[in-house]
Amino acid sequence: MTLAERRGHFRDYGLSVTLADFEGGSQSAEALLAGNVDVATGAYEHTLHAQAKGQDVRALIELGRFPGIVLGVRKDLAFKSHADLKGLRSA
Repeated sequence: MTLAERRGHFRDYGLSVTLADFEGGSQSAEALLAGNVDVATGAYEHTLHAQAKGQDVRALIELGRFPGIVLGVRKDLAFKSHADLKGLRSA
C-alpha cells in the first residue's frame, strides 16, 4: 500500500487515498469493522474471523505469492463455503 501510494498509482486512477498505519493486522481489522477506514490490509485470518462472526467482510486481493493462512477441510466433508463449517471441530 505504501509503495503504491508513494509511486502515485492511486493518483493515476483519480483516487485520493490517506494511509493509516496500525501496529498489526488485528488493529486494521478493528478499524475496518468500526467504520474508521474503508479498506484494510492484514492477515487473511482476520477476514475469516470476521466472517465467522457474521460480519460482511470480503478479501479483495492476496498481497503475497501464497496465502498467509489456509483452511484445511477433510475430503469426506461437503464444503462449499465457510458457512458449512458451523458446528465442526477445529484445530
